[in-house]
Amino acid sequence: MCECILGGILWLTLVAAQEAPASAGPSAPRPDAVRATLRLSNGETLRGWLNLTPGKKLKVWDRSLNTYREFALGEMERIEVQVMATRTEREWYFKEEGNPEKVYTGRVYPRLDFSFAITLSDRRVVLCDIHNGQPLYLVQDDGTRTRFLLQPHLRGEIGQTARQVVHPKEILLGADSDEAVSVNDRSPKRAEEPSADTSGRAVSDIEKSRTH
Repeated sequence: MCECILGGILWLTLVAAQEAPASAGPSAPRPDAVRATLRLSNGETLRGWLNLTPGKKLKVWDRSLNTYREFALGEMERIEVQVMATRTEREWYFKEEGNPEKVYTGRVYPRLDFSFAITLSDRRVVLCDIHNGQPLYLVQDDGTRTRFLLQPHLRGEIGQTARQVVHPKEILLGADSDEAVSVNDRSPKRAEEPSADTSGRAVSDIEKSRTH
């Protein structure tokens, strides 16, 4: 088994632990799995069968309704991960046990904050946040099993820049996901909701130029 952590430290937005396919043959998808294409911010594309934790749905905070909602994979056509802000944070450690004083190590790491846009099967778009990390499991076509988390923010590794932090960019769901070509061609029109990063610059809810 090999383990690959995307985005550095096993944080809370995206972690991928990959296990090579068994020599006996590829892993069979679960009966509740749906066909999916996962696109990462570094341009890599993974295809296979996706499922949630058994008995669970994806729980999100609907920003327009101000309430939690749950969706099964079969109800969604696309999950878009939107980088809302990036910033550089300092690494600290406690000076000694029992002493609240912290010491700066001189090292820094990037942090990315996320929001999400879910396109439902009827093409309605839900702009939402995910407050608690939720795992998804992908059995790739070569049998490789990949687990990753959708969460509100991601801490990169020491010395990385924000653009070097690899994270999911979008998940296309359903039988048509293999043939999907362009994110923008598939998306219904909607207004962008810009936010500001720590330097005060406006950050679009979809950073199309970011490759991370």
